[in-house]
Amino acid sequence: METDLLLFESDLFGNESLVVQKHFVPCGKSFPPHWHDFLELEMIVSGEGEHIHNNQKYKIGPGDAYLMSYYDFHALTANTDLVTYCIHFNETVLDEEISRFLSSSLHRFHCRFDTAEAKNICNKIEQMLFESTHQEPFFRQMQMNLISSLVISVIRKTAKHTQVHTPKLIQQAIAYTHSNFRQDLSLEILAKQLSISKNHLGVTFKNWIGSSYNDYLNTIRLKYACNLLTVSDLSVKEIAFASGYHSVEYFVYRFKYNLNVTPGEYRQQTKKE
Repeated sequence: METDLLLFESDLFGNESLVVQKHFVPCGKSFPPHWHDFLELEMIVSGEGEHIHNNQKYKIGPGDAYLMSYYDFHALTANTDLVTYCIHFNETVLDEEISRFLSSSLHRFHCRFDTAEAKNICNKIEQMLFESTHQEPFFRQMQMNLISSLVISVIRKTAKHTQVHTPKLIQQAIAYTHSNFRQDLSLEILAKQLSISKNHLGVTFKNWIGSSYNDYLNTIRLKYACNLLTVSDLSVKEIAFASGYHSVEYFVYRFKYNLNVTPGEYRQQTKKE
């Protein structure tokens, strides 16, 4: 089986904030667990495969779509030849409310559209490709309208009962976490900072974000660790502590649980590229 490490970074965009492509993935091709520093929406046009999204396995086929945010890990294996539409973009092309929702959510946006819905989705993506190629007046505005429509379709299909107006408490919790995840941080410490009970914060956070606070914090720490493993020569122990972990053993356990490889194996894979 052929395996490539796929680590998309923002410099691949150049000056573009949205890139639309049609991909052919040959049978047997496998992309190991990775993450992005941009958003990605992928639609399966034909073929069969397996997609791992935040450690959850899905069988994928025509009509399947998934939306990856900054906090998602995923992997892909083509069991047959796969044809996909892939859209890479950042939050600047989205409405502020949609962007805020995605930035604060750990929902798995993974769904299957029926034949008619899938055809409609593919038509919109084809229109985006047309706009990119022909660049007629207001083509960027047209693309922004189309990507917003596609993102909303996936969100609605995946999380029909999800609230989108994130309370100020959750916004504050997220902001504090992103600024302090490398420090000694826990749900209890965060609750004290926000002058609220630990239990109330934990329940509210899970209800709105769709994940426990501990899982959310670990995801942010692991992504930071992945970056250090890729760009630095720091030891695994040094990276564990730099990412906010007090135990190397727990860091390795969480890393392997989320990415299915050890930190050392992950570094070896990235160094090969």
